[in-house]
Amino acid sequence: MSLVVFPQKFGLYLRTSFFFISVMMLIMLLTSTGAFLITLAHGKYIEDCEISAIEVRKWLLYVHSFGEYFFVICELLGTIGKCIASWNTEIVLILWSAAKKKYKTDKDAPLNISRSYAYCRCAAASVLARVLIITYVYLKIAGFFEGDADSGFYYLMNVLINLYCLVYPWTIMLCHRKIKSQQTVADWLKRKQHETGQLGYRKDRRGVFIILASPQSFFNLLGLCNNYGYVIMLSAAEDILSQQHGKNKTTTEDTCMPEINTRECKPPTAEVLLSDNLPSLIVKLTFPFFMDRFPFGLRVAVVCLLQATSYFVVAFSVSIPMSLAGVVFVSLGGGLGEITFLGLSAHYQRIAIAGWSSGTGMAGLLGSFSYAFLTEPHMANLTPKVALLIQLFIPVLFAIAYFILLEKPESVYSPTLNPKSWIVPKGYDDFVVSKHRVPQRQLNPWERVQLIVPMLHLMIPLAFVYVGEYMINQGMTQQIVFDCSHGFNLSLHSQYRWYQVLYQFGVFVSRSSIKLVELPMWALYLLPILQLSNMLFFFFDALYWFVPHIGIIFALIVFEGLFGGSSYVNTFHKIHNKVEPDVREYCLSAASMGDSIGVNFAAGVSIPLHYWMCRQPSPR
Repeated sequence: MSLVVFPQKFGLYLRTSFFFISVMMLIMLLTSTGAFLITLAHGKYIEDCEISAIEVRKWLLYVHSFGEYFFVICELLGTIGKCIASWNTEIVLILWSAAKKKYKTDKDAPLNISRSYAYCRCAAASVLARVLIITYVYLKIAGFFEGDADSGFYYLMNVLINLYCLVYPWTIMLCHRKIKSQQTVADWLKRKQHETGQLGYRKDRRGVFIILASPQSFFNLLGLCNNYGYVIMLSAAEDILSQQHGKNKTTTEDTCMPEINTRECKPPTAEVLLSDNLPSLIVKLTFPFFMDRFPFGLRVAVVCLLQATSYFVVAFSVSIPMSLAGVVFVSLGGGLGEITFLGLSAHYQRIAIAGWSSGTGMAGLLGSFSYAFLTEPHMANLTPKVALLIQLFIPVLFAIAYFILLEKPESVYSPTLNPKSWIVPKGYDDFVVSKHRVPQRQLNPWERVQLIVPMLHLMIPLAFVYVGEYMINQGMTQQIVFDCSHGFNLSLHSQYRWYQVLYQFGVFVSRSSIKLVELPMWALYLLPILQLSNMLFFFFDALYWFVPHIGIIFALIVFEGLFGGSSYVNTFHKIHNKVEPDVREYCLSAASMGDSIGVNFAAGVSIPLHYWMCRQPSPR
């Protein structure tokens, strides 16, 4: 979370500007809301008009989207206004006025930390949500969405916008109650840093603003960037296997099937899964034994380079082996990144584990959805090659997040451009004092093996959860297909992509839940049973096709993701809490091999299972 605080006295002319912006914003909001209401009833009015319904709808969309874009701009400007004065620069509804009266301060009073903290905490999420929604609206204007899906998504998005206008003021009011300090921002930051060591602040050269940085936020971003490529490759598995001699699949293949009477026996996506996980497992089995001699910065640079190479190789591949070689690069980078950042979390409070887990879950959701959106014929309708090249901004963001944004404690060795500094001196951190980390014990190979044994009661259940999880994803979902009337008019390729999106949605929700619900030990033993039961259900449905509609499969896949994400985040949370502090960095890195073993076992079994299912008679 980043909080930008400006000096309180920023000029009367600026306050006046924000006031007029607020009035204009209110007018635009009312205009866009009115356009939405007219759109709801446009069918009735358009019947008596000579112009076509689609022309009226496009005009209304232009009006509405312009109002929403203006709203976003004003909200960003309003962030400055809220931090420099008591003016409420965003007037949404009467509820917002109530919030203003409840938390009003004098113009010359010290900056109210509760107000600025609460506002900035919500502003980032709200602005991002609005930009996504408005971008969606413009894509619809461009003709990416048609038919019933167009109307349904349009109404849904506008309902969400207007619900946000109702809920947002009370969200701010609830956040205000969490911090009741009336001190200045600088005093509060110093006190917070002194008490917890979790938060730090910096001033720029002019002393204009202060940045409040939480490790959880940055570990969230690092987890997202690290796992993003892995998810993209799994989402693109069918497209990768469809590439022959440099030609990607054509969009004409992406039409729904009116009837399905035979099994679709394509190359199993488990081949991509194996290429996406076996190199990662090799890294996790070997690197923890010597990786501590290489600085974190060098490892992150290698990870970013491997990810960028992977996107290029897969995008420009001319054969399946070349594509799988590109997948191997992202697997090596993902495995190295996971053990690197799980080890790095030992230098911070345990909240970093929650941030990392949530970020990896977010990577699954955003990665699978972005690829499905970019390649879906009814949406962006791009080729897989273009969709993969668009993702190249992720390695760049990854490098920026670690090398520029993340505040690193003194216990983290920082190399220079001199190659001689690329090896961590032995006993480097013996003399470094850190509130959240003690000097790490020097371990010989036998001691490293012995430390794994006490963690097996946590690693084995995690491995079984991932066996069931990826047996479903890459071993069975290819055989669970639906025709147009029972599959939301989705093509077979699209069905597979949206399976991945919904699975990753479940993973994201559960991996972000550790701050709300921490599972007891018995629940970690129950999750493998639930996941394997889920796998058996999918196995029999892949054989006999007894599920009547794809919506049921969608719901079960969400639960599959919930089980897997809960097992992952709670396992590493317990390891972080239970292991000795002087071996925590190694234990967190080594424990990551548990899920990799499960995934690779599932990939190895899924390939022959897929070909066996192909030989079975069609149940229809």
